Amino acid sequence: MKYTEYIQNTINQALFNQTGEHNNNLVYDIIIPVFDGLTELVICINSLLRFTNFKHNIYLYNDASVDLQVVIYLDDLANKYQHISVIHQSINKGYLRNINQALLATKNDVIVLNADTQVTNNWLDEMTLVAQSPRV
Repeated sequence: MKYTEYIQNTINQALFNQTGEHNNNLVYDIIIPVFDGLTELVICINSLLRFTNFKHNIYLYNDASVDLQVVIYLDDLANKYQHISVIHQSINKGYLRNINQALLATKNDVIVLNADTQVTNNWLDEMTLVAQSPRV
């Protein structure tokens, strides 16, 4: 297969969601490990709030951020939005341990995002379609 054909096939596969159907009743646990980085975190959360249905749970695992503004921001989010939970670590465990702790506490299918991720319109629908594809 030529490289250009491969690219076109990949694009076509990515576009199958325009006509695909998927289970819209799924609830995800979205896990975001956090360590400082307030500016990026705010952008991430704003995109999630804009493009993600509030039925999904967002878990923010604060890995002992030293920036007090991050801690305040996280607590404000948890107080304002019922579907957002914040777990503050008292000591920095590192990325992998933080994620592993989060995974042990989940009840639903999981999506892990970095705190600098910016999601876009229909991001979760597209991921769901791919995950439910028999080819995955």
